[in-house]
Amino acid sequence: MLTLTTSSGALTTEVVTVKVWQLPLPGGLQLELVAIPGGEFLMGSPAQEKGRDAYSHMPETTDVEVEAQRRVRLPDFAMTRTPISQSHWLAVANLEPVERLLNADPAQAKGSELPVECVSWNDAREWCARLNRHLSHQLGEASAVVELPSEVQWEYACRAGSSTAFHFGDTIDAAWANYNAVFKYGVGKSGVYLNRITPVGAYGLVNRWGLADMHGNVWEWCQDLWHPSLDQGPTDGSAWLEPAADLPETIGQQRLLRGGAWFVNPGRCRSACRIHVRPDDVNYDVGFRVVCYLQNPSVNPLIPQHLAAS
Repeated sequence: MLTLTTSSGALTTEVVTVKVWQLPLPGGLQLELVAIPGGEFLMGSPAQEKGRDAYSHMPETTDVEVEAQRRVRLPDFAMTRTPISQSHWLAVANLEPVERLLNADPAQAKGSELPVECVSWNDAREWCARLNRHLSHQLGEASAVVELPSEVQWEYACRAGSSTAFHFGDTIDAAWANYNAVFKYGVGKSGVYLNRITPVGAYGLVNRWGLADMHGNVWEWCQDLWHPSLDQGPTDGSAWLEPAADLPETIGQQRLLRGGAWFVNPGRCRSACRIHVRPDDVNYDVGFRVVCYLQNPSVNPLIPQHLAAS
């Protein structure tokens, strides 16, 4: 897999060897997973990072440093290499419901290898529940468990050891990711704005842990409830599921999105950028990816043993 980094205009490319595991889906499809090694990182962005002042339109963020840095330690986990595609969505959405009905073909832009979009947080959770029940029936105690990532997991996985605005480095380019390239970031240049979604993994680039499409294309759901300040948030990688006491319920019950999208400016695609919407909202720029654990972690806490590795 190819990764690249840029610093002060200098570009370095490197081939990284990343082991990929395959989680079986109904109908013979596979979800590709990569291992995310546990560790410690500095979540958020430094005070001088361009774009971190993008929250002025949110009244609840007045006098709050929304991307204030804090140190977090996480255990190992695995994550899907790309956002969930429409073919992946369909394979699971056709299973029997667990708690709610799902539209098997919700996306506005159609294509089996395009990311699924127009799925709410509630829809994404139902998709995970259906897949987990299917895996449990098929594999028993050896089954993997999938769920939406916590906000901490998402940023940690996106950064892959980097501390810059993007895992690419201190800027972003239209040749590396899908965003509104009419706008430039840092020392970068303007580029072609596609004005459309692109297939998962289409740019052929990954971060150092093998994850593609972490910047742009579709926003990605996280488990967490919205908190303008992360000062009191979990420091173990878990999701923050207790509502903020000082927020009205209409805002405090909203869920986190990360990563940016195909039509937003590059500052919104930064590793630290945070937005939130209602869990029942459906938007043509919102999809998701999942993390994976063993149901019985005594065997291997990171990657299920029955999965095929390549």
